[in-house]
Amino acid sequence: MAHVAENITAIMTDGPAVFAGVKDLAAAELKPSIKAGAAGTGLFGATVTVGLSALRFVLLTLALLFAYLYTRIFDISYPAGLIFGFGTMALLGLVVTVMFAVLGSKQFRKVKGPREALVQVRESVLAVTNAATAGGVDATAGLRPEMAPLAATTPARQMSVGDEPPANYVTDPLR
Repeated sequence: MAHVAENITAIMTDGPAVFAGVKDLAAAELKPSIKAGAAGTGLFGATVTVGLSALRFVLLTLALLFAYLYTRIFDISYPAGLIFGFGTMALLGLVVTVMFAVLGSKQFRKVKGPREALVQVRESVLAVTNAATAGGVDATAGLRPEMAPLAATTPARQMSVGDEPPANYVTDPLR
């Protein structure tokens, strides 16, 4: 029962160091996604700005131009020309809006979560849990080779030279 208390003490002691490395990995993994999300947001912002302010006057002018052309070319009444002219401009405005929306959604598709950091957290927790339930086996044994630490970590209690580690010794998988 004493080895469980030592394991809990070791986890509480080394826990902040374990999660500090995971935090750095998650931050490095999220930077490209944040940039892509910001670019997508900017494109949707441009869609709204252009669609509601700059194009409004251009669309009104072109709608009146189309209305005039419909009345002259097809010899229809002026109210019917207005309906066709404004209908044409509404369709053209929707096409421009859809184009900006497609460009913005392509940028949002580049947004991804921190997959490798989550895998590392799951494997670390699983390795420590398995080591604790197995009676203190080395926690790095269950990790993939690329996830294994470069060197063993210090145990929960200080040992002098020549001492053997206790049977319930668990290493930190992230150090």
